[in-house]
Amino acid sequence: MKVLRLRVQAGKASPAPPLGPTLAQYGLPVGKVVEEINEVTKECAGLEVTLILRIDEATGKY
Repeated sequence: MKVLRLRVQAGKASPAPPLGPTLAQYGLPVGKVVEEINEVTKECAGLEVTLILRIDEATGKY
């Protein structure tokens, strides 16, 4: 299991560097992950938030 700590603007994450390439490095569907991050963080809009993303490298699930 790989654990990533990511800092993003709540509700405004984008697939641009550094987030997109970081997610792609682990074979994750970048667009889908970014969409889910924005959905989960939209209530904190305007703030920078830290996310913990756990990736099962064997299955690709997160």
